[in-house]
Amino acid sequence: MSRVSRYTWIAVALLAATSASLSQDDKSLEYAVQQYEQERAAQRWDRALAHAQRAVELLRPAMPSSATQLVDALCRVGFTHYLLNDYASAERSYAEALETAEANFTSGDQRLVAPMRGLARSWFAQKRYEESARMLERALLVNQRNEGLDSPAQLELLRMLADSQTHAGDFTAAERTMLQYVQAHERKHGRHDARAVAAHSELAEWYVYVGELSRARTLLRQEIANAQAHLGEDSPALIRPLRALARSYVAELMYGERIVGQLSAREDKLPRQVIQSSQGRFVPWAWLGDYRASPLEGERALLRALEIAQSDPAQPPEEVDRILLDVGDWYQLRRRQDAALRYYKQLLARQSAVQTGIAAVLSYPAKLFLPLLASRETDGEETGPTSIRYAVVEFDVTASGSTDDVRVIEGNATEREKKTLVAAMRAAQYRPKFANGEPLRTPGMRYRHVFK
Repeated sequence: MSRVSRYTWIAVALLAATSASLSQDDKSLEYAVQQYEQERAAQRWDRALAHAQRAVELLRPAMPSSATQLVDALCRVGFTHYLLNDYASAERSYAEALETAEANFTSGDQRLVAPMRGLARSWFAQKRYEESARMLERALLVNQRNEGLDSPAQLELLRMLADSQTHAGDFTAAERTMLQYVQAHERKHGRHDARAVAAHSELAEWYVYVGELSRARTLLRQEIANAQAHLGEDSPALIRPLRALARSYVAELMYGERIVGQLSAREDKLPRQVIQSSQGRFVPWAWLGDYRASPLEGERALLRALEIAQSDPAQPPEEVDRILLDVGDWYQLRRRQDAALRYYKQLLARQSAVQTGIAAVLSYPAKLFLPLLASRETDGEETGPTSIRYAVVEFDVTASGSTDDVRVIEGNATEREKKTLVAAMRAAQYRPKFANGEPLRTPGMRYRHVFK
């Protein structure tokens, strides 16, 4: 064999070996991605993470030609870390994905949106709301240039931005974003479409969250009338606004009869006042304010939602289960235990509630109402950091959901603060524990309150 032919043979052999290696890596990458998708579908997140990380390892040596695949793979790693509640690791993966995208693509490339969205989500989970909002604003601009104002990705980003702005305390900006979200749905689907009704209901739910109950109820009444007129008296689209209307009354119970909305108050937190009678005993707001004046609106709305859901064969069974639980809780909060018991028992009798685990919430007591406590006492001279004052109470939850035998067992709070906490716990209302379809007394419950 001549020297030339020998070198030619060596070159061909090396090329064949390289091609075989690349082909093997491609197969390994394909296998890693397939296995990730299978484990993700089965919600085995630890296993899914291992396959996602393997894909990243295979793609890094092939940069920059593998930039798009590497960004996707890093986002899969970040997403899996997020679902495993490892938000710091999720942040690192999404940050590397964004850095890779910015180094290899133009600033307006759509491939930047996924890592931006993931990074914002991981920051939100770490309560870094302002950073999350800024990143989402960037993602919205990029997505808008590429997909327009009303794409599914744009709608998702708008909703995420509103949540970040709300938690950052910028309620005016959050309201503006929510209105953009609703308008996008109207442009995309039409004003009277069920999806537009759902978007308006989301806006109303946001108003409930920030304490603007009057605005919420006005909007919900409009949406209920709109859905009835254009979609039918029994349209499933009515379920969400009806439930939201009932929820507005529950929210008012939680925050007091003189609730002040965030957009009006311009405060960082909802007002937390103590409601007391002249004797100093706690009186649940339900017996003082609008909840008593018009409780039938919320009650009728909730019962109507249940009626529509039960008559709709396409309604997911778990949706009916959740509404049954809502109705039971409604009557429990109203201290109408006989009515609550009927709906709780209906829920327990449903096979779907057992299969989905919704019925499991009745296997232990759940706090439904506790009067809001005033801020800690001060002597007017406290400056700088102060020691934490707290108290732990032990009590029984009766079969009817009331509390009994309330006593302080631990804490460094003042005597007055302890008495205030005991009074609040005596007015608390619980969903009782059930066993074999019947409510039971639960002794030895504990609650720890920190006076801030």
